[in-house]
Amino acid sequence: MFTWQRTELPLPFEVVARALRRGPRTWIPDYVEGPGGEVLCTIAIGPRLARTAEMGLGAVHSGEGWLTVSVSWRAAETDVLFPIFTGELQAARISDTSTELALVGSYQPPLGPVGELVDHVVLHRVASRALAGFLGRAGELVGAAAAG
Repeated sequence: MFTWQRTELPLPFEVVARALRRGPRTWIPDYVEGPGGEVLCTIAIGPRLARTAEMGLGAVHSGEGWLTVSVSWRAAETDVLFPIFTGELQAARISDTSTELALVGSYQPPLGPVGELVDHVVLHRVASRALAGFLGRAGELVGAAAAG
């Protein structure tokens, strides 16, 4: 299922791009490197529901006023109710003083065909909340990195 979330940061694109290029510790919420070198983070679905996810990250690609990083995640431990996400984090210049940060991609609903049915009723909202939470926290971290 295709999904996307966006937020606007009150920062120039160059500042956001510099923070993202510093590496995942700068923008991944609750970044932890596992014993095997895997990248782990927390994906919050609400104030009381969060899961540890194993992330896959690609190289940074950029051009004049845009930057992308391939991102994927799946539950770090067996969790049949956690969707698998594949997409990219995108940053784009909006103006001299603001940048759009977006998470765009698709997710595979859990539970196969049953999950696809439930997705239309409930899970799409849950996935959207998870993306929005991750993106909001990533934006806060980028802002903090830019200030520090």
